[in-house]
Parts: sequence; C-alpha cells; structure tokens
Amino acid sequence: MYAHTQYEVTVGKALDISATGDKGDWAPGLIPHYLRGVAVQITNDVGATGTINIDKRITFGTDTGRIDNIALPISLTTAHTGGKIVYRMNLNVLVRPGEQLVFAADDAAAAGDLCNIIIYVEPSWAVPAESPLMVATA
Repeated sequence: MYAHTQYEVTVGKALDISATGDKGDWAPGLIPHYLRGVAVQITNDVGATGTINIDKRITFGTDTGRIDNIALPISLTTAHTGGKIVYRMNLNVLVRPGEQLVFAADDAAAAGDLCNIIIYVEPSWAVPAESPLMVATA
C-alpha cells in the first residue's frame, strides 16, 4: 500500500500579471499527479481585476491541442491586497508525464501587479510505463 504524499510546488515568483499571456507552467517527470489546488499569493495590491486561468497542454511544450480553462479561473480584484492568498481547491485534474499545466493571465490586472503561483499536487502512483508518452532508455 502506498502512502499518499500531497505537497506544494512553486510555479513562479513575482509573476507580472499586468499583461496577458502564459505566466508559468508545471509538468510531472515520472509519476502522474492530481492537481488538487492552486494558490495565488498577492505580493502587492491588485490595482484592477484580472484572472489566472489553468490550461493543460496535452503534449508538453506545444500548444497544439491545448485545453483552455480546465478549472474555474482564479479571479483577482482590487480587494486583494498585498499578503492575501486567493485559492481554489478540489480541482482533481490528472496530469500525466508528457502533459503540462499552464497558468495564464487571460484578463490582465493593473501595471505593476505581481503574484506568486503555488500548486497543491498528489502523486497518483501509476508507473511510467502506463503512459504512452513515456519511453524507457537502455
């Protein structure tokens, strides 16, 4: 029997969310993981509303077949001041080796707005050979 180990991963620090676009990404190397939650740490007051969306690349490193908005976005407002953490839990999104999560600002906040993105993941304890994208080397 496996002991499940949930843990946090920092996707990026001091990410500039004043412009749209991809702000960070994460992918498992060997073992599939479930994305259980996302936290956005506000490092300075949010000057205008914005959103952080969670997308999934079905093939690591390419936007071909990218799935936008695999979960509800993290909405940021002017009520979110420096030091607050905006989060979403109970996501339960499986990410296999060869796939990739992408965190994108689709609605930009105000100039100078910065945040950290932290994810909460849990290994699914499958073996690498179960993924068609995994290739063992001799």
